[in-house]
Amino acid sequence: MKNKKLIWIFGQTSDFSKEIIRQQQIRYKDDVEIFGRDNFIFVDTQGCVEKVSRMKVPDYIIINQKCDFLPKDELPHWNQGIKHVNRDQDPYSWKWSYPVTVINTISHVLDEVQRQNRGRGGKKDINVIFITSSITVTDKTAAYKFKYKDYISIRQMQQQQWMACSKENMKIACMSPSYLDETNIEEYAGRVVNSVHTTIMDNHILDLSRNTDDPMPWIKLS
Repeated sequence: MKNKKLIWIFGQTSDFSKEIIRQQQIRYKDDVEIFGRDNFIFVDTQGCVEKVSRMKVPDYIIINQKCDFLPKDELPHWNQGIKHVNRDQDPYSWKWSYPVTVINTISHVLDEVQRQNRGRGGKKDINVIFITSSITVTDKTAAYKFKYKDYISIRQMQQQQWMACSKENMKIACMSPSYLDETNIEEYAGRVVNSVHTTIMDNHILDLSRNTDDPMPWIKLS
């Protein structure tokens, strides 16, 4: 009997995350480990790394973890680990502290997975897909880029930080669910799940809204 593969899925709250988990369960028979706000405090980098260091090395990883700016009225849960930042006295640091910390945590988690894999002889070839935005690679006007410069910066940081973990036995690509709604959520989630189980276009981004017949749907990140 063929051994089951192990997939880690980061993110479980959003409708898209729930659909990714559902598509994984109906399409593949892998063992699934889900990381969400109930069992993984993403702003606690050291705690997250220590947790994954004790776990079995996965074959596949899908990351759809929120790393956007926090709304001013966000629930306190998301502020665990960054309580030293005063939202009223230092609004700039408050705005940036959450997404930067989450991006850093995932980077360290991916590095730890590789370290554990190397310690076991590098036996696994690990595929990683993370959800991002194609705003970093699409042509926009200067006015548009200025208006959304903070969001573009965070997505560029996410892409560069996590893609930098692509080495040795870990291949990483990312997908952008542009124009996500109830009419395409099932299709998009299915494509994410199918892609992580195939040959990864390492260091590339795919906008899921692009025609699937497009001969060059993947864009290489610099």
